[in-house]
Amino acid sequence: MYQASAAYKSFIEQDSRTFMKSKLFLGDTEIDANITSIILKGGSNSGTSFIIGSCISQYIEVQMEKPSVFVENEEIEWRIGGQISATVEEYIPMGIFTAQKPEADEEVIKFTAYDRMLKTDRGYFSSLPANTTTLAVLNEISIFLGIPIVTTGLSAITIKRPDGYTCREVLSYISQMYSGFAVCDRQGQITIKTYAASGLSIAPAKYWDSFVHNEFPYTFQKIVCHTGKDAEGNTISISAGSGNREMTISNPLMTQSILNSVAAKLQGFNYMPGSLKFLGDPRVDVWDILNVANKDGTVYKVPVMNFTQDFDGGLTSTVESVGETETQEQQGFKGPVTQAIERVSVKLALVDYAIVNKLDVNTANITYAKIVDLEATNAIITKLQTEDLVAINAHIDTLDVNYGNIENLLSGNAGIGDLVNIHLTTQNAVIESALIKNAVIQSVTVNDLLAGTIYTNKFQIWSDETGGMKIFGSTQQWMDKDSVIRMQAGLDSNGEFNYYISDADGNTMFDALHGVTASGIKTPIIRDNMVADDASISGYKVNAQTLVQNINGSNVQILGSKIVVDGTGQTVSAKFDSMQEEIDGIAVSGGGYILQTFVEGGHTGDGATATINARVYASNSDVTQTFGPEHFLWRRLSEDDSGDRAWNSQQITGYSLSLSGADVTMVASFECQFVIWDESPVLDYNGDSILDMDGNEIIGLTA
Repeated sequence: MYQASAAYKSFIEQDSRTFMKSKLFLGDTEIDANITSIILKGGSNSGTSFIIGSCISQYIEVQMEKPSVFVENEEIEWRIGGQISATVEEYIPMGIFTAQKPEADEEVIKFTAYDRMLKTDRGYFSSLPANTTTLAVLNEISIFLGIPIVTTGLSAITIKRPDGYTCREVLSYISQMYSGFAVCDRQGQITIKTYAASGLSIAPAKYWDSFVHNEFPYTFQKIVCHTGKDAEGNTISISAGSGNREMTISNPLMTQSILNSVAAKLQGFNYMPGSLKFLGDPRVDVWDILNVANKDGTVYKVPVMNFTQDFDGGLTSTVESVGETETQEQQGFKGPVTQAIERVSVKLALVDYAIVNKLDVNTANITYAKIVDLEATNAIITKLQTEDLVAINAHIDTLDVNYGNIENLLSGNAGIGDLVNIHLTTQNAVIESALIKNAVIQSVTVNDLLAGTIYTNKFQIWSDETGGMKIFGSTQQWMDKDSVIRMQAGLDSNGEFNYYISDADGNTMFDALHGVTASGIKTPIIRDNMVADDASISGYKVNAQTLVQNINGSNVQILGSKIVVDGTGQTVSAKFDSMQEEIDGIAVSGGGYILQTFVEGGHTGDGATATINARVYASNSDVTQTFGPEHFLWRRLSEDDSGDRAWNSQQITGYSLSLSGADVTMVASFECQFVIWDESPVLDYNGDSILDMDGNEIIGLTA
């Protein structure tokens, strides 16, 4: 239950309150059009009785004056509140919804907007290890969908990696392991919840009509989980708890130890199934348990399983808490597939009332009767033979019909036990028009189907053998007998069209984005004629050791016009049979001095520093320190002319140069100039001139 301010609580809970107000926000923009009505529909339980693992998408139906902005495919936040005091308005969030295509006329638009749970109907392709945890899976789904998933308070449960399911299916399986369900909260985050006491009490004066409820409360006793099929196609099940009242779920990730923990958390959970409509309270959440007082003073716990908030200036709330009786639950499990395709009800009615127009006798034995109009309050007819029988309401315990021409058949519940046998053929049955909402068909061959379209975003197509093929959404997969995906085509986990091939270990051999990978080349196949004539292979990719060994062991001649040897600790060991050219001499700078530089440190672009050191050698000896640092002048050369001039104007000198990322804004070269100069010491002064060391006049001072 949303925790609003004390003033808001007082405003909502008063018996007579002023009109409430609604606001819609598109980002930071308030849609200020006049809102006629907003109806929110949602819940936390998708079955006809208490079930765990539901992932219901809530939605709002909006009718309002045409706004000044476009809302289609935009996320909209709904807030509701009112004038809680003479000077203060307060609003609380109701959720974040994406608007579908509106219906509009000149002044008014209507549209439906769904919360973010709708975005979870996408294939889930995990990059996690084969053995992982529930929290790792939830975090990966959150990143993949771009939707926050709240994991605070959830402990990690070890599971096998879920492969080949939609994100919504995985959310359902994981929420079952926490004995709860997944919903979008008011901030648009997906969160796993269990029912909790809200502290909100609903008195008879607050609700309309009466609180309609079952005769006895629901109490959890036992849970059965279908985890898959064995080699013969038989269903594999595990269970926990004991009793006649049984909850049945499907979860291929469930283990016995996890199911035992689920059953332990649910033990003692009980509530009263029922429904009521009451003075609206926007603070109610779909995981709340309300305290509803009956008119006789009895208080019942009612969880919010199905929920409607109806705003039209005022606010009304409708809550339904579902729950079948113990007898109904024993009729059989309706799992996810069975719930989606329920049985066709063909209950032929039993006649409790026979309508006979004017016959008023206590006992009548009639052998032959021709009756035009018959109205009977109670009629027991052992044998009825008639050419034409018109019954407004008929309830028949046993009906044996050779031929039945039924123009409209309305059915409530009918199972095989109720319908012994109906033999319909094309000769004795004519169905002019039929609307079948839910049907269970034992077998249908391809020849029985007319042409049409199967939308893979609504249906999944699987092979029934181990491995095989699967189509869902915009993706098709082929799996081996170990359920490893060997081929896939369609949208990948990044939402991009791709196709790839994997080996038995799950290593990608080929995909559309990267082509053939190393795992795709299992045998040596690269030959000389497969390498392009203009191919350029970088030297660092060549195994120099084996190359040298092969050259040394052959008569290959290496031709070269230039060999550069770095003098920083490297040596060259060579044996020459003959020299084809003479080296006349080596010219060095500075009258016999050789300047060399070397770099210490890393790349400067990521914040690290690099140091360029200068060394001066004379006759193979390091004489750097015999010169002062002012003899080493550093310069920068790059494409940034103005930056170079500014940098070089600093006249940076020294034995070394330390660089950071700020010094290098693009590719740059740094050089050190070794500068030496001649000095002439002053030796004598003869009164007229200053003389050098050889007695030559340097500066004449005579006029």
